[in-house]
Amino acid sequence: MKEKFFALWKERKMTSFLITWVLFLIVLWWKFYQEEVEIINTTSLAFTYEYGFISRGLMGTIFLFVDKLLPMDMMNYEGVMAFTLVTTFMYFALLLGFFMICLMKCTKDISERTKYMILFFTMFAISMFITKYNFGRYDMYCLMLSLIAAILLIYEKAEWLVIPLSALSIMIHQGNVFYLLNIILILLLYKAFSYEGKKRQKYIVLFVGSFVVSSALFLYFEFFSRTNGALHFDRITEVAKSLRFDGDIHEDIIDHEVLGIDLADRELVYRYKNFLEFPVFCLFSSPYLVMAFCFFKNLIKKAETIIDKWKYFFVSVGAATMLPALIMKCDFGRWVFMMMAYYFVVILALVAMRDSLVEEELHAVADRIKKMGPAGLVLLIYPAFFLPFKDVVISQLSYNVADILNTEIFHLWK
Repeated sequence: MKEKFFALWKERKMTSFLITWVLFLIVLWWKFYQEEVEIINTTSLAFTYEYGFISRGLMGTIFLFVDKLLPMDMMNYEGVMAFTLVTTFMYFALLLGFFMICLMKCTKDISERTKYMILFFTMFAISMFITKYNFGRYDMYCLMLSLIAAILLIYEKAEWLVIPLSALSIMIHQGNVFYLLNIILILLLYKAFSYEGKKRQKYIVLFVGSFVVSSALFLYFEFFSRTNGALHFDRITEVAKSLRFDGDIHEDIIDHEVLGIDLADRELVYRYKNFLEFPVFCLFSSPYLVMAFCFFKNLIKKAETIIDKWKYFFVSVGAATMLPALIMKCDFGRWVFMMMAYYFVVILALVAMRDSLVEEELHAVADRIKKMGPAGLVLLIYPAFFLPFKDVVISQLSYNVADILNTEIFHLWK
């Protein structure tokens, strides 16, 4: 077994890929790391289960446990910074582990193409969580849980854990029911459509269990967990101030998550910015959107059975679970990244599961890019101009264009 593993490692040139990926990480870190935990992320860590089973309380509870476990005081900004650095590097390690697993499990024929896809996604997956906007953002932890679930489903080991993993992701951030939970649900649905008999029944049960548990937790956190928020407001605010270097707090998140105040009026100006920037970003991204549309259209077209066509259809529209967030909320930078994460993680997982149609279409995409010559190289480099994604703002480049349009034509904000 050991000899087979090392032979496969050598055959796939995994050592050279590992070195390349780590160097890529170092360059991205040097370029984008801003060494600051933004105020929304320090304030979030003040939410713990000391105040009851409240929304977004899991990470704060873990942080509080770490404080009690270690001999030093962690309940300050230095502690938050140390905690965030450690967990961010844990995310890097898990992300790399997922990539390596996909490369080891896929067929030899597609491994080189998979490496390019991994490096392309890495640009966004690393830069997203090292800027001040999203350093320590709870989205990172939700993505980590979805990656773990994807690994379990690739290996078909301890797959029942997808249900508690789904629940934990909602306990971290109840909005994950719309965001990165789709990775888990769509992979379960894919496997249910791919098998027959008892195996199909197993994945249907896991899908229903994950969906029902996550939905129940979401409804509880959205409508029932804030009934006693006023009793804990002062204490949570005090803790949040102690976790920030300037003693400041993010009032909006406390008002919404603790007191249940609707923030629609406060977010209106951000929504105007979203609705102008998003079409601009889509226009800039149109070459990739066309490629993705053709990729999934061909998958569905080439599938031989009705069941397989439905299987690939659900994979292709899985990111549509994010539509409620796009309609109701304003963090379009986060949503765009999560849609991208969904498609890359799911496609990589299907490659690791050796889906022959997915492999065939990836080869077709790579061949089309090769035939483009220098323009194909531009397609691989072009996204660097949009890095890093932010939170309300998607990217600085597309926002600057939207701002010019607003100033000259639309006048939606000042």
